[in-house]
Amino acid sequence: MNVNGKRVLVCGMARSGIAAAKLLLSLGAQVTITDTKPEADFGGALDELRAPGCVFALGQTADALIAGQDMMIISPGIAWAKPFVQSAIAQGVEVMGELELGARLTKGALVAITGTNGKTTTTTLVGELFRAAGRTTHVVGNIGYPITATAGISKADDVTVAEVSSYQCEGISQFHPHVGAVLNITEDHMNRHKTMERYIELKARVFENQKDGDSVVLNYDDPTLRALAPKAMCRVVWFSRTQIPPFGAFVREETLYFGAPDSARAICGVSEVRIPGPHNLENALAAVACAMQAGIPVAVIRHTLRTFKGV
Repeated sequence: MNVNGKRVLVCGMARSGIAAAKLLLSLGAQVTITDTKPEADFGGALDELRAPGCVFALGQTADALIAGQDMMIISPGIAWAKPFVQSAIAQGVEVMGELELGARLTKGALVAITGTNGKTTTTTLVGELFRAAGRTTHVVGNIGYPITATAGISKADDVTVAEVSSYQCEGISQFHPHVGAVLNITEDHMNRHKTMERYIELKARVFENQKDGDSVVLNYDDPTLRALAPKAMCRVVWFSRTQIPPFGAFVREETLYFGAPDSARAICGVSEVRIPGPHNLENALAAVACAMQAGIPVAVIRHTLRTFKGV
């Protein structure tokens, strides 16, 4: 993705907006930053953006700034349905979320984890598993550290593990993780998404661009995810705390296993998983599935599960 010389409007100056603007400026884009809050409300938080090629247009709406822009980057807090977002699309401006921008510019493997509950713990654990395996790893996304903050420094051998929210999924189009995971889906964020159907649709976007050679990790105990599985155009890998799935991570006789039921490899005992509680056992199983699909050795996984304290 080449943004050199492109005119880009970045909307929303929270952490992700600042990181996106910095990345774009470093790549030669002509950036305009905007937020409904006036400049005085930011203190010195935006001082690092005072550079040639960056125009400050704070304390106003984006409507009057759209004309002439090539791209518009919106923060997760801005709903896709906002009139100015739809206006930009209608005017032919390429609109995307900060996650999409960062993912397009990230080098190396990408792992994306979403779900209503357990995202942060699972994302952090997966990051620890890759680090324990000796990989340079960036843990980003909804966890509080923008993907655009690491995209510019990522290398081909790196791994980026992203916690992804439904808000972020509104702004993706080409987003393509090598390993995706949806931990669970229960009703949430109805004030923004309006219907459960829309919320489910957004969560499923994590794997909509996956293909042969990719994997999506799904919760076998969640009926909604069982129903979504046929939509996946990649390998489906399950995890389950209560059942034995066709292939994936599961519990049998107080031991975590991974694989097909008749040939699964033992990972470790349930009692060895340091993070406590049934919900964290599910998070651990999901992380095991992600790690095994990425080729992390069982010994590394076992050690990390024994030592990971949670978040």
